[in-house]
Formats: sequence, structure tokens, C-alpha cells
Amino acid sequence: MMRGFSVTLQLAVVGILSSLVVGLVLVVMRLWMPRIVRAFAIGFVDVVRGTPELLLIFLIYFGFSQYGLLIPAFAAATLWLAIVGGANASEIFRAGIEAVDKGQIEAGSALGHKPVSVFVRIIFPQALIFMLPPLANHVILMVKATALAYTIGLTELMGEANKGSLATYRSMPFYLYACACYLTVCIPLSQIAKRLEAWTIQRR
Repeated sequence: MMRGFSVTLQLAVVGILSSLVVGLVLVVMRLWMPRIVRAFAIGFVDVVRGTPELLLIFLIYFGFSQYGLLIPAFAAATLWLAIVGGANASEIFRAGIEAVDKGQIEAGSALGHKPVSVFVRIIFPQALIFMLPPLANHVILMVKATALAYTIGLTELMGEANKGSLATYRSMPFYLYACACYLTVCIPLSQIAKRLEAWTIQRR
């Protein structure tokens, strides 16, 4: 069980970081790229967010194998988290950026800053205040989403709990242990999210 918990934590960390990178790329494509690229980003986010997560992980792991592309379970789960989490993270980034007064962009340009400089020095620091609480919740959702990785044979926490349950015919202890492990991660993260929300309200 502890080995499975370790795999869960590794998957969560890699998946969260990957999702943030994908989310940033998608929001840049959506807000500042040509119309065709923008349309692709919007369509990608809509399709991913409108498709059940379980179906997506099956498409990645089992679907591609039909065409000879065998993806290891950990890599498939990471790719799945990057895609699903990236689509959700891009909406968080977009909402945070669009919450900043557009006059800030005009003021930065009037002072001679280039577009990249305006974003890095003026827009992003202000947008981050709006982004932090939902990003903290995003991290919690990503940690819990790792539980679906056992459906493709990855021996993470849920996978080990399922194996123990089937081997001993004693489901309750294994699933309660798995629940306790998730709670030890998610409850502190939830408290952090609440404090970030209170802090951002004060800063606004």
C-alpha cells in the first residue's frame, strides 16, 4: 500500500506540473495566437472538458495500442492528466488574465513596454491573485483523479488497495487505508486553498 501511495504521489506531481505547462500553452494559443490556432485551442478544451475522464484514459492506453503504439501505464496516465488537467488549468489561467483591467495593458504599452514585458511584469502578477485559489483546488482534483489510473493496470494506491481486497476478500481495511492516504494529502491542500482565498480577497 505504501508503495502504491508513493506511485500516486509521483503521478500526481508529474501530472500537475504537466497540466500547468499544457494549460499555459493553451491559454497563450487562445488569447494571442492567430484565429485558426485560437479556434483549435478552444475546440481542444471544449472536447476534453466534455468527454468523460475515464473514456479519455481508455482512449490513450487501449485505443493507441490497437495501432501498435504501446504506451506504458505510468506514461499513459501522465499524458491523460496533462491533457485533462491542462484543459481545466487553461480556463483558470484565462479567467485570471481576463479579470485584470484591460486598462493595465494600455498603460503598460503607453509606457513603452513590449507585449511580453507587459504580460510578465504587469498582467501576470495581478492575474495570479485571481488564479491562486482555483489553482489550489485544481491540485486537489488532480490528486484525486490519479485514482482512475488503476483502471489501466497501474499499481498506484487504488490499484494496490484493489489487489489486496481481491486477495484477502477483506475490502474495507484496504479501501479505508487508501481513503486515509488521500485525506492526508487533500485536507492540508484544502486548508491552503481556503487561506489563499482569504488572502486574495484581502488583496483585491
